[in-house]
Amino acid sequence: INAVPLPAEAYYPGLQSFVTSEAVAAAEKARQVAKTNLDKLTISKKAEPHAVADAKQQLAVAEAEVAAVKARIAAEQARYNSPPPADANELRLAAAEATRRVALLRAQHTLDKAKRSKAAAEAMTDGDKKKIKAVKDANTALNKAKKNIANAEKPVDAKNPSYPALSKQFPQTSTGRRLALAKWITDKRNPLTARVAVNHIWMRHFGKPLVASVFDFGMNGSEPTHPELLDWLAVELMEHDWNLKHIHRLIVTSRTYRMRSTVGADSVPAADRDNVFYTRMNPRPLEGEAVRDALLAVAGRLDLKMGGPELDHNAGMTTYRRSVYYRHAIEKQMGFLKLFDAASPSECYRRARTLVPQQALALANSTLAIDMSRTLAGSLSKQYADDPAFVQGAFKRILCRDANPDETRACLAFLAEQSAMLTAKKGTPHTSGPKPKTSPAKSPQQRAREGLVHALFNHHEFVTIR
Repeated sequence: INAVPLPAEAYYPGLQSFVTSEAVAAAEKARQVAKTNLDKLTISKKAEPHAVADAKQQLAVAEAEVAAVKARIAAEQARYNSPPPADANELRLAAAEATRRVALLRAQHTLDKAKRSKAAAEAMTDGDKKKIKAVKDANTALNKAKKNIANAEKPVDAKNPSYPALSKQFPQTSTGRRLALAKWITDKRNPLTARVAVNHIWMRHFGKPLVASVFDFGMNGSEPTHPELLDWLAVELMEHDWNLKHIHRLIVTSRTYRMRSTVGADSVPAADRDNVFYTRMNPRPLEGEAVRDALLAVAGRLDLKMGGPELDHNAGMTTYRRSVYYRHAIEKQMGFLKLFDAASPSECYRRARTLVPQQALALANSTLAIDMSRTLAGSLSKQYADDPAFVQGAFKRILCRDANPDETRACLAFLAEQSAMLTAKKGTPHTSGPKPKTSPAKSPQQRAREGLVHALFNHHEFVTIR
């Protein structure tokens, strides 16, 4: 077991992009609050002069804080870059000076407040018992503010510029125990790991695993239905440096995976009714996270930003990050994902599969589905002017195939009927429940197209892998 040197972003989280962006955003927000407060006082006829002066000082401090945060980020990124840039020391000096300026402005603000407090205390009635204590407290605050001013006025040490770190720093090396354990687990002399891994991959592509007891590969577990295949895939994974993409590509481009899933009289051999030998493909429901992400991706609204802290699960219907980034705990799960059999927070072996009416209702009534329907209909209408072309474009975009003649006729009839009904003002948008972000189109024809897209989002092929 050997100690492992860690990259700077591992032992110094403040260098992470999401930490720096949050720090800048917080400083910008504080500046905006200070500016709004000053604007209100400026236009108010009842505002006291000292209140306006105080608000101006607060804004100056907030603006200096924004500059200081940005300067510290630039200095730290240059300092921990390898090799550091030529202007790394100049950036450190600038960060130290910006930090000193914030301290000076804040100390001056505190000093002015202390002076006003002392003046107010001295103006109290001589007989007031609270006056002595008020004057004493004001003098104490004033003396402390003067010391802070004196400290802030000291020039920056050019040889050793200092400023607050962006975050707490941790040891720069790890013990190496986790790396040693990982190497032991993935050693080729221990094929169990590879077998478990490829069994999970196979299960997620085909809907059922090669070893039914995915949680137990021991003597009490189930025997593999295809032991040679399991071993061959395990060897493939290890020999290709544990590259999971290689296994995924191998499976999805195989003849087995690409077989027809349609069940007909001639497509189900009597000897394999349960499809143990994969004589056809098993259709299966799409995972809940994939359903939500597909809605956003098809409409062109999926946020592909990588990394960052977990997001509030209650914001899943109004924000567009990938589903994997939202909080997922026993009592904190996105309602939409729970309906579509989201992953269990207590175990990670195999998902339960259900088919319930609430899933169709979620796609039909959720604000996310309605918003994406209106968004996608608007973008498709810019590409396809006439209805037949729009129908084909919608099918290709949502279901990844062309509409057959019967479907095309049904969709065109729907568009015509809906347009006529909306033109006659017999149809109005739903007013109950949460209001979608995107307003319905004013044109009856476009409203009808939005309805068609919404219907295709509810098509069983959109939520089924075939």
